[in-house]
Amino acid sequence: SPDLANSPAGKACPPDATERELVDFLVKFGRARRQVSVLFLTDDASIVTVHRHRPLLEEWYRFPLSPWPILQRILLKDQLYRSLEGVVPVPRTRILAEESELADAAREIGSPALVKPVLRCVSDSHDAGRLPFEKLFGFKAVLVHNLEELTRTYRAARARGFSLLLQQEIDGAVSSLCSLGLYASRDGSMAAAFTSRKL
Repeated sequence: SPDLANSPAGKACPPDATERELVDFLVKFGRARRQVSVLFLTDDASIVTVHRHRPLLEEWYRFPLSPWPILQRILLKDQLYRSLEGVVPVPRTRILAEESELADAAREIGSPALVKPVLRCVSDSHDAGRLPFEKLFGFKAVLVHNLEELTRTYRAARARGFSLLLQQEIDGAVSSLCSLGLYASRDGSMAAAFTSRKL
């Protein structure tokens, strides 16, 4: 349509769209452009949703992110922590597969501990209205101090469809948290990097 063809170089996707509405919007916008656009996905839910349709959307968009087999090793925390073993220190971590395992997990990890989703959005949900973990619980991870709190959090999160893990809390100020951001080209060479520290 003319409004899409004449839109500015950058355009935000519609908020709170269903998966089908989002994909339809992207296809319509892509077709109206005179050149291939770059698609920036800014949260886990968008990454998971759009990568299901990547073969279709690659006709109109360039993806600045790696293919899904690489992304899932980063987004899925169980896979991420396994891949980091022997590379960097990782806090004690236990996947919470069944409620019957909670007492054992709590003893193994210690207290207080963090309950985290394996994936911050519900990966098998095709409903974009399903809220990410931090919107439902107020934080990216829930701090629990005993088995009762762990059980309550586990039940609430599982009822929303989340797979969970329990992880040792690492003491320290928020300002001790540092990040490394990398951008690699297709041949694997480093194109850019930056570091940051939480204040």
